[in-house]
Amino acid sequence: MTDEAAEPGRPVGLVWVGRRRPRSARALIALLVLQALGAIGGGIGLVQDPVNNIGMPVSLLDGTPFSDYLWPGVILLVVVGIFPLGVLYGVLRRRLWGWWLALAAGAGLIIWIIVEGILLGYLPGAGIGLQIAYALIGLFVVIAALLRPTRGYFGV
Repeated sequence: MTDEAAEPGRPVGLVWVGRRRPRSARALIALLVLQALGAIGGGIGLVQDPVNNIGMPVSLLDGTPFSDYLWPGVILLVVVGIFPLGVLYGVLRRRLWGWWLALAAGAGLIIWIIVEGILLGYLPGAGIGLQIAYALIGLFVVIAALLRPTRGYFGV
């Protein structure tokens, strides 16, 4: 191994040497924070008042297994919101399980948006913009995790 390749903060083969996170790993962290904050805020809003909530009419649930937004809110809060915070801990601590679970968190957000679209259709008002934005966040979480510098940083 040459001195240049062993310089901290540079990749050596597929493993990242040094303490500084590559930009792709920092982007992954920021995206997980965005995912968690949005889902926690939305989930709390739905759980606190499952009928007169954050602007989602209960009539959207006609034809779904839900009579109000309590269970969708719990799922949003726990699976799409709190789970990424645990993932964030693993990513910040540079744990391999954090990398794997980051992929799961991003994929989970994409699945959430797809199922929401199937069950509810496009949400009224600014809702469709939020659906698109969060689908992109989920996609970018997966992409950021799969980028070579991020994989090298986690030793994958």
